[in-house]
Amino acid sequence: MITILFLFTFLLSESSSASADNIEDYVIDPNTYIVGPGDIFDFRMNTSNKIINTALTVSPVGDVIVPVVGQIDVSNMVLSDVFKLIRSECKNKIENSTVDVTLLKIKTFKVLVLGARGIPTGYYYVNSAMNLLNLFNEVNSRFDNDNKAYEGQSISSRNIILKSQDGIEKEYDLMQYRYSGNIEDNPFLLPGDFIRLNYVQNQVFISGAVMVPGTYEYKPNESLLNLINLAGGYKNNADLNNIEIARYTSSTDKEIIYLKESMFEDFALKPSDQILIKPKKDYKRKINVTIKGEVANPGVYSINRSSTINDIISRAGGYSLYADSSKIKLNNEFIEKLPDRELERISLINYEDRSDEERAYVKARSHVKKGEFISSDFSMSGVIAEYKVFNNDVVYVPSKYDFIEVIGAVKNPGRYPFDKDFTFNDYVEQAGGFTKRATKKYFIIESNTGEKVPVNKPRAQLVSSQDVVFVQAKNDYNSWQRFQDRIALTSRVLTIMAIINNLQ
Repeated sequence: MITILFLFTFLLSESSSASADNIEDYVIDPNTYIVGPGDIFDFRMNTSNKIINTALTVSPVGDVIVPVVGQIDVSNMVLSDVFKLIRSECKNKIENSTVDVTLLKIKTFKVLVLGARGIPTGYYYVNSAMNLLNLFNEVNSRFDNDNKAYEGQSISSRNIILKSQDGIEKEYDLMQYRYSGNIEDNPFLLPGDFIRLNYVQNQVFISGAVMVPGTYEYKPNESLLNLINLAGGYKNNADLNNIEIARYTSSTDKEIIYLKESMFEDFALKPSDQILIKPKKDYKRKINVTIKGEVANPGVYSINRSSTINDIISRAGGYSLYADSSKIKLNNEFIEKLPDRELERISLINYEDRSDEERAYVKARSHVKKGEFISSDFSMSGVIAEYKVFNNDVVYVPSKYDFIEVIGAVKNPGRYPFDKDFTFNDYVEQAGGFTKRATKKYFIIESNTGEKVPVNKPRAQLVSSQDVVFVQAKNDYNSWQRFQDRIALTSRVLTIMAIINNLQ
């Protein structure tokens, strides 16, 4: 007796109240709902001389007291039959009466949850609108919140034992219910039920082209097809004739099993199976190019492997009114992120120790990013127009601004209109000519590459649109500094020569 009392006290201390207030609204089916103690009916009877309106409560012994009629036994009857019985008894008592009766409040009762240590066991208060899934969610929520010591464990939702008051025991799979919606897999709770929960023992793993890849609880004798359905089904790019199952043949060894779709329904899974639904990489693969700037219809265009720059510009409606059709820029941010091994190597060398070729490479790379292409002489009929574009390429057609800049040792530096027939000297003359500080060092900074090009024949050298005409000025400080550097270098050389002479 003491042992039984202790067990009862322990179960109550471990229990949780799954209140009816937490249950979503649910329309009760009167043809399946079982009436029992605690159910309350709204009763109205009209007779020739009075109206009776009252509540009828099912007593602990399963009966109700109906005014005028008396005691009626309704225990364990289906709700629709109870309605018929009450109406019938009232008619038998008062022939001309009319009776309206409905269920006003459903009963609450306790069910017992049992399980291994860590699972929140005990008595749970439920009502007749609660099903097994409602109770499982309540228990599982408490387990997740209160059992940090059992982190890594999970309660099985596919191996739930429910034993009814009359001793009938049945196993339920709530994951299967979530997929099929079959009410037989998720019964409503009844007074006297007790539920046994277990931890997840075995799992299977599915990856690749399914909607919800991941780890799933293993169910004995489950087919591969059923598991795929539980995982949301295939993706459109699934290669259904090229499935791999990695299966343990011992604690350490595996075998690889190859399957086709026709075999899925009959193939039974085993614990720890690893299923790979291979995706088809090229299935409706999206390959796009973006064109920006001065075209009629900028945007993102789908391409194939033979698409060219010319194709993209034509599909974009050709150039707009302000397009600089001689200059096209092409880049790709994914190619740009590819490592430049040579630049990385050179960057580890001190500047003073770099060879001329290494310095030249760094300078050249500073003008053009990896994967970038810039044309200063683009023609729709030229060779460059037939260059093939890659996925994620961005084609940019700039606006046309026909100007050049003249800077440095000229009287009026600034921006000047571009004239395709003008030479370097013509632009200098437009800028007022050379100042007294002008040197004989002339350069053109090319707008496309940023390259600094020396000008040896200023009267013949042509200039492109947006180039910079640069006349270097004398710099007394730099000249004096260079003179000092030469003196210092000469001094060091003479010192070394004297040391060598003394040694000899």
